Amino acid sequence: MIIEHKVIDLPYGYGDLSPYISEETMRFHHDKHYKKYADELNKLLKEEPSLQELDMENLLKELSSMSSSSKNVKIRNNAGGYYNHTIWWPMLSPKSNSKPSGLMENHIKSNFGSYDSLIDQFSSSALSHFGSGWCWLTIRGSNMEICCTDNQDNPILTKQGFPVLGIDIWEHAYYIDYRNRRKDYIQAFWKMVNWKEVENRFLQAEAWNTNQTI
Repeated sequence: MIIEHKVIDLPYGYGDLSPYISEETMRFHHDKHYKKYADELNKLLKEEPSLQELDMENLLKELSSMSSSSKNVKIRNNAGGYYNHTIWWPMLSPKSNSKPSGLMENHIKSNFGSYDSLIDQFSSSALSHFGSGWCWLTIRGSNMEICCTDNQDNPILTKQGFPVLGIDIWEHAYYIDYRNRRKDYIQAFWKMVNWKEVENRFLQAEAWNTNQTI
């Protein structure tokens, strides 16, 4: 069965993340940038029967091992852009849970020492990443790690683990609201993190790592 990669609705209103992210930013980001990735990906996959029946994560895994032909690069860029945003919208919430709990909290403490240390290390990585990309918190095996990826790559594409938390550090994600103040945007990000969704992805990561070679 051919899978159509649909644009998902935001799990909140366009203006609900204000004052951290404005309605104007969310409308451009979701309705223009994200939709374009979905439309282009579906268009490109019409010419690739071997990839049409793969769900997103297995599609990314397949793309990670394919040659860097111009067509494959286009599919990779649009697949990454589609996936990254699809998992990112639910990671944000206007009613953010202030801190992780349970197994997630324990894993953070064992890997980073404390929640505050995670914030410091993640924020530093996101701030220092040159150019467009994403910063991620990943699970790889039993380890929780921080990594950044260029453009619309993600840890599945770069074989760095399963992403449980991410921040979009392309300028279109924050420039209307913060101009060039990426640091302020990153600080605001922590006030929007939906830790319940991140904890759900943490549990998904265990199953993914059990069944995949990353």
